[in-house]
Amino acid sequence: MVGQKIQSALKFHRVIGLEGELVKLENPEFEKYFSIHSTDQVEARYILSHAFMENLAAFRKKAACSLKISFIDSRIFIIIHLPRDLWEIDTRYPLNRRDRIEQYVSDIEFLLGIIEELRLNKRIWSRQ
Repeated sequence: MVGQKIQSALKFHRVIGLEGELVKLENPEFEKYFSIHSTDQVEARYILSHAFMENLAAFRKKAACSLKISFIDSRIFIIIHLPRDLWEIDTRYPLNRRDRIEQYVSDIEFLLGIIEELRLNKRIWSRQ
């Protein structure tokens, strides 16, 4: 469709998988955010179930940040591009300030939210 043609023509930076052929899936919302490449079309469809694609697209939309995702063996690698470093400590300010503590807690909740929203605590893409 149109999204697939654009993805083929432009090398989007939001790529699932780093090599192989473009995988054509039937989820327009998902294709707005991700271009999928794989050396194994069948396995790509197995990993990217309908529910997983919906969760990933919803998370990407909610987080409003760029994501890169790769599946290697039975692991998922997620790169999240944020406007600031999550774990960078600014030594100009005391660590015990309430706003800084709240920011660190918020960062941890954000990362844990990825696991929950994408349901990464379940072995959804493993055939084992």
